[in-house]
Amino acid sequence: MYFVQYSNTRSHKGSLTHNNREFMADNVDPLRTPQNITFVRQPIGEAYDQLFAESTERYNARQKRNDRMIHKSGDTVYALRERLDSSLKETEDVRQRLKQTSGECLELRRDVSSLQAEVDDLTEFVSLLKRFEPQKYAEVRQAQEHIHNQREQEVQQSATRKKKSWGLE
Repeated sequence: MYFVQYSNTRSHKGSLTHNNREFMADNVDPLRTPQNITFVRQPIGEAYDQLFAESTERYNARQKRNDRMIHKSGDTVYALRERLDSSLKETEDVRQRLKQTSGECLELRRDVSSLQAEVDDLTEFVSLLKRFEPQKYAEVRQAQEHIHNQREQEVQQSATRKKKSWGLE
Protein backbone atom coordinates (compact mmCIF):
# COMPACT_ATOMS: atom_id res chain seq x y z
CA MET A 1 0.00 0.00 0.00
CA TYR A 2 1.44 3.34 -1.10
CA PHE A 3 0.56 6.80 0.09
CA VAL A 4 1.83 10.26 -0.73
CA GLN A 5 2.83 12.66 1.98
CA TYR A 6 3.88 16.29 1.62
CA SER A 7 5.02 18.30 4.59
CA ASN A 8 4.23 22.00 4.81
CA THR A 9 4.35 23.85 8.09
CA ARG A 10 3.29 27.39 8.92
CA SER A 11 6.15 28.05 11.29
CA HIS A 12 8.77 28.51 8.56
CA LYS A 13 8.98 28.92 4.81
CA GLY A 14 9.25 25.23 3.99
CA SER A 15 12.15 22.84 3.80
CA LEU A 16 13.08 21.25 0.52
CA THR A 17 15.44 18.84 2.28
CA HIS A 18 12.55 17.71 4.47
CA ASN A 19 10.16 17.35 1.56
CA ASN A 20 12.75 15.37 -0.42
CA ARG A 21 13.48 13.15 2.59
CA GLU A 22 17.22 13.82 2.42
CA PHE A 23 17.60 13.25 6.15
CA MET A 24 16.56 10.43 8.41
CA ALA A 25 14.34 11.29 11.38
CA ASP A 26 14.01 9.05 14.43
CA ASN A 27 10.49 7.97 13.54
CA VAL A 28 11.36 6.79 9.99
CA ASP A 29 11.75 3.11 9.15
CA PRO A 30 15.00 2.91 7.10
CA LEU A 31 13.88 -0.34 5.46
CA ARG A 32 10.96 1.38 3.77
CA THR A 33 12.76 4.51 2.50
CA PRO A 34 13.67 2.90 -0.85
CA GLN A 35 9.94 2.83 -1.55
CA ASN A 36 9.81 6.64 -1.54
CA ILE A 37 9.08 8.04 -4.99
CA THR A 38 10.28 11.50 -6.01
CA PHE A 39 8.19 12.96 -8.82
CA VAL A 40 9.79 16.39 -8.99
CA ARG A 41 12.84 17.72 -7.21
CA GLN A 42 12.65 21.45 -7.57
CA PRO A 43 12.93 24.43 -5.20
CA ILE A 44 9.55 25.74 -4.12
CA GLY A 45 10.22 29.26 -5.46
CA GLU A 46 10.98 27.93 -8.95
CA ALA A 47 7.89 25.75 -8.94
CA TYR A 48 5.79 28.74 -7.86
CA ASP A 49 7.27 30.86 -10.65
CA GLN A 50 6.48 28.20 -13.24
CA LEU A 51 2.93 27.72 -12.04
CA PHE A 52 1.89 31.25 -11.17
CA ALA A 53 4.13 33.68 -13.12
CA GLU A 54 1.45 34.59 -15.67
CA SER A 55 -1.33 35.02 -13.12
CA THR A 56 0.99 37.04 -10.88
CA GLU A 57 1.74 39.42 -13.75
CA ARG A 58 -1.98 39.84 -14.45
CA TYR A 59 -2.64 40.45 -10.76
CA ASN A 60 0.15 43.05 -10.51
CA ALA A 61 -1.10 44.80 -13.65
CA ARG A 62 -4.48 45.37 -12.00
CA GLN A 63 -2.99 46.75 -8.79
CA LYS A 64 -2.50 50.48 -8.35
CA ARG A 65 -0.85 50.39 -4.96
CA ASN A 66 2.69 49.06 -4.67
CA ASP A 67 2.06 47.37 -1.33
CA ARG A 68 -0.56 45.11 -2.91
CA MET A 69 1.72 43.87 -5.67
CA ILE A 70 3.46 40.51 -5.42
CA HIS A 71 7.22 40.97 -5.70
CA LYS A 72 8.84 37.82 -4.31
CA SER A 73 7.20 34.79 -5.78
CA GLY A 74 8.76 32.14 -3.53
CA ASP A 75 7.72 33.81 -0.31
CA THR A 76 4.23 34.71 -1.45
CA VAL A 77 2.33 31.57 -0.51
CA TYR A 78 3.68 31.63 3.02
CA ALA A 79 3.35 35.41 3.36
CA LEU A 80 -0.26 35.23 2.21
CA ARG A 81 -0.94 32.47 4.71
CA GLU A 82 0.62 34.52 7.49
CA ARG A 83 -1.40 37.58 6.46
CA LEU A 84 -4.54 35.46 6.42
CA ASP A 85 -3.78 34.07 9.87
CA SER A 86 -3.12 37.53 11.28
CA SER A 87 -6.28 38.97 9.69
CA LEU A 88 -8.31 36.06 11.09
CA LYS A 89 -6.85 36.76 14.53
CA GLU A 90 -7.68 40.46 14.19
CA THR A 91 -11.20 39.56 13.07
CA GLU A 92 -11.63 37.33 16.09
CA ASP A 93 -10.37 40.14 18.36
CA VAL A 94 -12.87 42.54 16.79
CA ARG A 95 -15.66 40.00 17.28
CA GLN A 96 -14.74 39.63 20.94
CA ARG A 97 -14.71 43.41 21.42
CA LEU A 98 -18.05 43.66 19.60
CA LYS A 99 -19.59 41.04 21.90
CA GLN A 100 -18.26 42.86 24.93
CA THR A 101 -19.47 46.22 23.65
CA SER A 102 -22.92 44.88 22.76
CA GLY A 103 -23.21 43.45 26.28
CA GLU A 104 -22.28 46.82 27.71
CA CYS A 105 -24.85 48.50 25.44
CA LEU A 106 -27.56 46.16 26.71
CA GLU A 107 -26.62 47.01 30.30
CA LEU A 108 -26.72 50.72 29.49
CA ARG A 109 -30.14 50.34 27.86
CA ARG A 110 -31.42 48.63 31.00
CA ASP A 111 -29.92 51.41 33.12
CA VAL A 112 -31.49 54.07 30.90
CA SER A 113 -34.90 52.41 31.10
CA SER A 114 -34.68 52.17 34.91
CA LEU A 115 -33.54 55.81 35.10
CA GLN A 116 -36.42 56.81 32.84
CA ALA A 117 -38.82 55.04 35.22
CA GLU A 118 -37.31 56.97 38.15
CA VAL A 119 -37.66 60.25 36.24
CA ASP A 120 -41.29 59.45 35.51
CA ASP A 121 -41.90 58.68 39.21
CA LEU A 122 -40.20 61.92 40.30
CA THR A 123 -42.14 63.93 37.71
CA GLU A 124 -45.39 62.47 38.99
CA PHE A 125 -44.32 63.21 42.58
CA VAL A 126 -43.49 66.82 41.74
CA SER A 127 -46.80 67.32 39.94
CA LEU A 128 -48.68 65.90 42.94
CA LEU A 129 -46.60 68.02 45.31
CA LYS A 130 -47.36 71.10 43.21
CA ARG A 131 -51.07 70.36 43.25
CA PHE A 132 -51.59 69.35 46.89
CA GLU A 133 -48.74 71.10 48.75
CA PRO A 134 -47.93 74.38 46.94
CA GLN A 135 -45.96 75.71 49.95
CA LYS A 136 -43.65 72.63 50.01
CA TYR A 137 -43.29 72.82 46.23
CA ALA A 138 -42.07 76.42 46.48
CA GLU A 139 -39.50 75.40 49.11
CA VAL A 140 -38.26 72.51 46.93
CA ARG A 141 -38.04 74.84 43.92
CA GLN A 142 -35.97 77.37 45.89
CA ALA A 143 -33.60 74.61 47.03
CA GLN A 144 -33.17 73.47 43.43
CA GLU A 145 -32.37 76.99 42.25
CA HIS A 146 -29.87 77.43 45.08
CA ILE A 147 -28.07 74.17 44.16
CA HIS A 148 -28.07 75.16 40.48
CA ASN A 149 -26.58 78.58 41.26
CA GLN A 150 -23.85 77.01 43.43
CA ARG A 151 -22.87 74.64 40.60
CA GLU A 152 -22.68 77.52 38.12
CA GLN A 153 -20.41 79.48 40.48
CA GLU A 154 -18.13 76.45 40.92
CA VAL A 155 -17.86 76.04 37.15
CA GLN A 156 -17.03 79.72 36.68
CA GLN A 157 -14.43 79.64 39.44
CA SER A 158 -12.72 76.58 38.01
CA ALA A 159 -12.64 78.23 34.57
CA THR A 160 -11.12 81.46 35.89
CA ARG A 161 -8.50 79.77 38.07
CA LYS A 162 -5.00 80.11 36.74
CA LYS A 163 -3.74 76.81 35.48
CA LYS A 164 -0.38 75.72 36.83
CA SER A 165 2.21 75.43 34.11
CA TRP A 166 4.83 73.64 36.18
CA GLY A 167 7.44 75.50 34.15
CA LEU A 168 6.84 73.43 31.01
CA GLU A 169 5.87 76.34 28.77
